[in-house]
Amino acid sequence: METAGLSRILWNEKYRPKRLKDVAGQERVVAALKAFAEKKKLPDLLLLGPPGSARGTSALCLVSELYGNDLGTHFLELDSAERDVLARIKEFAGFRPVGQRLPFKTVLVHQLDGMDPGAQQSLRRVMERSSSTCRFVYTAQYKDRVISAILSRCSTLVFLPYPSGTIRSIVAKILEAEGVEYDAPGLRRIAEHSEGNMRRAIDLAQAVSTSKGKASAIAVYQVLENLFPNDVKHVFELAFGGDFQRSRAALRELLAEPGYSGQEVIRQLQKEVSKLGLRAEDELRFMEAAAEADARIAMGGEPEVQISCLLARLAAYGAAGGRRKPSLRP
Repeated sequence: METAGLSRILWNEKYRPKRLKDVAGQERVVAALKAFAEKKKLPDLLLLGPPGSARGTSALCLVSELYGNDLGTHFLELDSAERDVLARIKEFAGFRPVGQRLPFKTVLVHQLDGMDPGAQQSLRRVMERSSSTCRFVYTAQYKDRVISAILSRCSTLVFLPYPSGTIRSIVAKILEAEGVEYDAPGLRRIAEHSEGNMRRAIDLAQAVSTSKGKASAIAVYQVLENLFPNDVKHVFELAFGGDFQRSRAALRELLAEPGYSGQEVIRQLQKEVSKLGLRAEDELRFMEAAAEADARIAMGGEPEVQISCLLARLAAYGAAGGRRKPSLRP
């Protein structure tokens, strides 16, 4: 059921902070960014942290405060996965800023750690050539996937996963603004499921509110219990049917949906495997590998990467008809 007062606009967009002072938590890094904005001086930056920790939002607030009305022509935002990233950066950085109060333009590249080392080397050369006219701000999750030549040029600021209390507080404010009832157990369940990811928590709160009209613990449980298993089952069936590519594509769509976490996917995959009646040693191998992937995600590992490893091994096992022991360690 959809309640009358609920907006179809994504809450993560509607309530995204516009100023650094509005960014919740992350006090140390936000204080550093405020100092850059006040002094109108900016070094090359690497904003390091897990998804949903306000890295990108903080970067956008920073450049907005630096440039004000001049933002449009002096700021370029890209994702490392986009096509022609290097060509677009070279073109943008190749010209001096004109007619505004700051002597440099700024490039924001999301997920720098998704770039291969060769592309990062090319980007490093662009940084060197345009050091007098352009500043670079990067977001990344894994520091060890960023080449040393870029690390040495950047000041690194570390964003931490959000504590449960901060998530509960922010979600409560949003629910109140939307006129949605909630209770303390519901907030706790949302915070637990989010695993420190503020974006995931807000997405889940919206999904629960839209579906149930109230963010109670029972409503959160029902949304996750009723919608989640069938989606994971589809991913599992594709993998066990030997179609790894389609399984991975379905996984990506699943993880992009509001409220779905990597660790929840793994738990549901474990349930699906337990229904197969595999040989005891085969099931044990999978459960051990799944537990290892779950632990890696808890330590900040990328859910898609960890779960894709499990799906690849399930696909190989399924394609072989279950006739051999699967190599299921990620």
